Parts: sequence; structure tokens; C-alpha cells
Amino acid sequence: MKKLVSLLFAIIMAFASWGQTKAATKKAPTSAKPTPTVSTEVVESKEEIIKKKAEKWFKDFYVDLTFKDKYSYKPLETKAFPVSTEKGILNEIDDIKVIIDHLSNGIQKEEAKYAEYKKNSDELALKMKTEKKKQKLENLQNEYAKSKENELKYGEYVENDKKKVTNHLENVKIKMQKLSSLSDLEKKSAAYYWITHDCHANNSYGGQVLGVYRFKFDAAKESGYDVAKIND
Repeated sequence: MKKLVSLLFAIIMAFASWGQTKAATKKAPTSAKPTPTVSTEVVESKEEIIKKKAEKWFKDFYVDLTFKDKYSYKPLETKAFPVSTEKGILNEIDDIKVIIDHLSNGIQKEEAKYAEYKKNSDELALKMKTEKKKQKLENLQNEYAKSKENELKYGEYVENDKKKVTNHLENVKIKMQKLSSLSDLEKKSAAYYWITHDCHANNSYGGQVLGVYRFKFDAAKESGYDVAKIND
């Protein structure tokens, strides 16, 4: 009997040991992979952000200050066009060149008027030296005074405008030096944005009119400038 019990015990232990070994070698179930979360948030482009900021500035500052009926203002469409730092500087230089050309043309006309009045003043001065009659001399003196006044006036115009041209040329030089010091990345970065903005608003008669505006927008300062209505 003892032998039978011992045999059964040995069989049970052997079976238990086999079961434990099988359980240990059995592959553990792998955990399910987490399902990736798909974001439904819409990421706005930089252009869209700029457009919204430009619209906000236009409404908060320009509309409130200049529109006859600011409560009738209704934005329609806004477009933003980036202007690179390089292009911005070149545009500024072009603007200065236009001013210089305008001043140069004005100087030529002023110099011609100056020369005309100077010649007249010199001729009147010679006549006064030889004029014997009192009345004629007084008339010559009056003419001379007026001519000399104009001569000095146009001479001053010429000198002032020449100084302006010199200052503008120096400004161009500074801007060219700044441009040459920039890296390629800095040249390509946006200096400002040209904004075109369409909107509806009521005029002084209460009628709805379309306004198309164009202005520069500084993204860093979140402010606009050089606003112009371009559909008049």
C-alpha cells in the first residue's frame, strides 16, 4: 500500500512539474498596440494668422478712427503678401531715388530762376549807378529790391534742396551697406506684409459702399501703416 501511495504521489508531482514547465514556456499574450489619436484641431498657416491680425488692427484702429459709420463695417476678403527684408530695403532705395529725381528736377528749375533774377539784379544795379533822375532811380531801386529778394529766395531753395539730395544719397549708402551685411537667411525673412482688404461700410448718405484698402503690416509690432484706399 505504501508503495502504491508513493507511486501515486510521484506521478502527481511529476504531472504538476510538467504543468508548471508548460505554463512557463507558454508565450505571454502581447498587449494590444495603442490606437494613435488623430487630432481634429486645424493648424492655421502663418499667412492666415497674419491676415487675422491685420484685420483686427484695421478694425480696431483705422475703422474706428476714420469711418463715418464704423458700426456698419463688414470685412469681406483679406490677402497678405510677404515682402522679404532684401526686397523691402530695395523698395525703400527705389522710393528714395524717386525723391532724388524729383528734387533734381526742381533744382534745375530753381537754378534757372535764380540765374534769371541774379542777371536782372546785376543789370538794375548798373542802371542805378548811372541814373540821374530821382524818380527813375527810386523806381530802379524798388525793382532791384524785389529782384534781389527773389534771387536770394531761389538761391536758398537751391541750397536746401541740394542738402536734401546729399542726405538722401547718404541714406541710400547706409541701406546698401545694411543689405550687404545680411545673411541669405536674413535677406529672405519677411520684413513686412502688403495687405489688401475688401470691406463694406455705409457712407455719409447711409448707402453701402465697397472699400478696397492696401497697407503695410508689421507682424512683430502687430500694427499697420501707409493705409491707402485704392478703389476711388
